[in-house]
Amino acid sequence: MMTAYQSFNAASSGGITDYTTFISDVENNQVRQAKFEDNEILVTKADGAKYTTVIPLEDKDLLNDLLKKK
Repeated sequence: MMTAYQSFNAASSGGITDYTTFISDVENNQVRQAKFEDNEILVTKADGAKYTTVIPLEDKDLLNDLLKKK
C-alpha cells in the first residue's frame, strides 16, 4: 500500500529526479519552492515544472545553501 502511495505521489508531482539535478537547479536559481516531507523534497521550478528528489543523509549544508538563494 505504501509503495502505491509513493508511486502515485511522485507521479503527480512530475516524477523523481536525482539529487544532483536538484542542487544544480538551486545553484542556477531555477527553484521557486522546495517543500520538505520526511526524506524527500517536493520541488517547484521557476517555470512551474515539479519533481521530487530524495535527500541524502550526508548533505549537512543543504539548508544553508537554500537560504543563500532565497
